[in-house]
Parts: sequence; structure tokens; C-alpha cells
Amino acid sequence: MYRKSLPGDRQGVAGAVATMFILLIVLMFITIYISGFVPVYARSQEYNHMQQLNEQFSAYQLQNYNLVSGNWPYPVTTTMNLGTAGIAPFSSPTTGSLTYSSSSFTATLTYQLGLPLSQPSCQHDFYDNMTGTQSNPTHAESYFIQSTSGFSGPTLTLKNPNSYYVPQHSTACLVINSSYINSSDFDVFLGTNFNHLNNFTLIVTVNGHNNNIDFLGYGNNLTVWYISYGAYNNMFDFVGNSCGFQFTGHNDKGYVQNYGKGDAAPFGWPYFTSITQYATVGGSLAASVNNQYYTPQTLVYQGGAVILSQHRASIVQSGPQLSALNSSSTGATVALNLISLLGQNFTLSGNGPVSLTNTYFSGSNLSVGQYKGINRINVLNLSIQTSYASAWAKYFTTALSKLQNVTSNPLVAFVGNGCYDVTGTHVTWGAYSISVTGDTLNLSIYNIANLDIGIGYLQTTAN
Repeated sequence: MYRKSLPGDRQGVAGAVATMFILLIVLMFITIYISGFVPVYARSQEYNHMQQLNEQFSAYQLQNYNLVSGNWPYPVTTTMNLGTAGIAPFSSPTTGSLTYSSSSFTATLTYQLGLPLSQPSCQHDFYDNMTGTQSNPTHAESYFIQSTSGFSGPTLTLKNPNSYYVPQHSTACLVINSSYINSSDFDVFLGTNFNHLNNFTLIVTVNGHNNNIDFLGYGNNLTVWYISYGAYNNMFDFVGNSCGFQFTGHNDKGYVQNYGKGDAAPFGWPYFTSITQYATVGGSLAASVNNQYYTPQTLVYQGGAVILSQHRASIVQSGPQLSALNSSSTGATVALNLISLLGQNFTLSGNGPVSLTNTYFSGSNLSVGQYKGINRINVLNLSIQTSYASAWAKYFTTALSKLQNVTSNPLVAFVGNGCYDVTGTHVTWGAYSISVTGDTLNLSIYNIANLDIGIGYLQTTAN
């Protein structure tokens, strides 16, 4: 049987093949676009956004300091962009969240503030009047203040020359009227190695010139006040250091009041008491961005600092206003300004801009320094509770590196607050110690001669 073959349409086949090739080329370019261009462009977009957000947080930090300083008395609004628009339809927008929390950051400042009082009441007064030239300039004139405990004689009876017996828990005043052509030397002993004198205060006043004096105390809770109304009077300890105080017990303190020649003494004794002061700072603002191509990051504002966090690591990019200068003769001069944020907790999410408004609420400033050589404030303690405690520790370590580390060597101790308490912390000038335990940072700055603390409280709201 004869079969007639159908004619073939080769042009249709060629068209189909060409269409498939074109589709493959288009898909190839789309794939290259998605896998090559989109990630690069989106990463660049997210990077630029993080730089922009950094600038916005820096502007926010500066505006807040302007608010609390009084340079700008009106509310300030700051705009922050939470994300990027993405590349439709190939890449979704990058979203972020802005969260304010009143409890995720707290900083507590604690310090002892010395306040001048009137003349303390002395239960016992001792006087020694010497002028001219010391009879034996190679030997020191010694005063022995001893406890009545273990002594059978009556209180305040002179047992040996310049030996005085006093009860525990008392205050005595020793007045030395002495001016010498050549230097004189006075040694004051409080208690003995075998009969400690505890809970005792001695106020020594030297009226005259060219005198050297040192103190050695055996006992706990001893307080010695040395007041000089003359010129060229010095303090030396028993091993030749310019320390002047040597204590062997616990919680012993020594203070120096040196008016110098020509100074007028104030009414009463220059006596101080310490009152514990507290100040609390709180509030944290955090912008977390879930970058898809660039590294996810979080920017945090707390206490006046801007912190950058990523991959469980964080760093203070711009800290609060802090300065610390050292002096081997007086101690540290420290200035610290912190910002506290107040308001209702909130969280905003998305990729668009959000507006924050800060309004000045209140502020406090404290400036204290030495009063005639006596440290009115000696130690500043700062405790911070935050998830970024390690970042704060690195910041303070860098900022306070010009201050010396704490030393336990009593022979190089500063005169201001006790010189030979072997159990205490001693420093030659301004120093600091810092530790981090979990989410808690503890910072102490020692031997502060002058302290300036400013705290501004701002009310923050989101629009």
C-alpha cells in the first residue's frame, strides 16, 4: 500500500528552539542579576543605611548634651531610619526596630561628701610650749597617747614625760606651740604594739615654723587630724617618706590641714564629716537592624554613650563626657557628665523613619574639691547594670588610663585619707579599679581632689 508522507515544517521547530534559547539567556541574566548584582547592591544599601543610622545616633547624642547644658531650651526631635527599601521584587526591605527601655540600663553613683562642721568637742586637751632652739635636734620630741586599758593609774596622769593616757571612744586635742631656728622633729604615737588604742580621734595643732611631724597608730578606727598654722612645716614617716601617717589597724584615717605662712585660720577646728551621696541614671534606646546581606547590628544609646553591638561583641563608639587629670601632689581631677532618659517603654518596627522627641526634665550638678588641703571627697564608686558591661569597661579603661593603677604598697600612700592602713587601698595619686561580673560593672576612682558631676534628665517620646 502506498502512503503519502506529510510535509515537515522546519521553520516552526527553529522558532521554538530560538525562543527557548532567548528564555534561557533571560533567565541567565536574571540569575546573574539576583545572585550577583542584588546582593552587592543590597549590601551597599544596608551599609549606607547603618552609616546613616550611626550619624543619626551621634546627632542624637550631641542634641541631648545641648539640651541638658541649657544651650537649647526647647524640645528636640530626631529622625531615625529603621531600614532600607530593598530591591523589588528581588529583595525584600530590610526592617529594624527601635526600643526604649527604662530598666535595661541603670548606673548608680556613690561617693562620700565631706561637710565642714563646727569645732569638735575635745574631752582631753594637752599643751606643749617650746620655742627657740631644740635642746637635742638629733632626737625627736615624742608624744605617747595610750589607752587607759591595762593602766592602773588615774586617767590623764603623766606617767613619763609627754605620755598621756586616754580612754577608748574619746577625742583629744594636742596643741604644740613650737618655732625653731633649725628644723625640729615630733613623733606622735597612738597606742602601742601591745596595747592598742581603738575608736579614738586625735586633733594635733602645730603653731609655729620649721617643724617636722609624723604619726604611728596602733589600733582600729583611729582618726588623726593634723593642722599646721605655720610655715615650712612638713610631714614625714618613720622611714623617711613624706607620708606622715602610719597605721597598723583597720579603718584608720589621717587628714592634713596646712594653712601656711600668712593664712588666716577659720573659726573653730577644720573638722569634716562624711555623708554618703547617691545619684541614679537610667534608660536605654536601642535600634536593632536585621540586615540580610550586611552584618546585623544594634546601636544603643545609654548614659550619654553610643554603643555598637554585633556578633555578641560591643564597643562604645562615643562615650559620655569624661575627663580625668592626675596630680602626684593632690590627686585626681575628675569631670563626668551623664544623661538619663525618662519615659514610657515602647517598641517601633519597620523600614521607614521614626521620630523621637526629647524634652529637658531636670538636671543636677555637683562640684567639690579640697578645702585647705583636706579631701572633701576621696572615692567615687560607679555601678552599671547593662548587657554591655564589657563595652563600658573597655571605655573607662581607655579613658582613665592616664590615672595610675591602685597599689597596695603603704609606703607610697597618699596623705589625704590615711597612710599606713595595711589592710586598705593606697595610692600615690589619682587611680582607678574596675571589674565586670556578668552584666554588672563596678568602677572606683580613688584620691579625687576635685570632682565635677553633671546629670541631665530628659523625657523621651516616639512620634
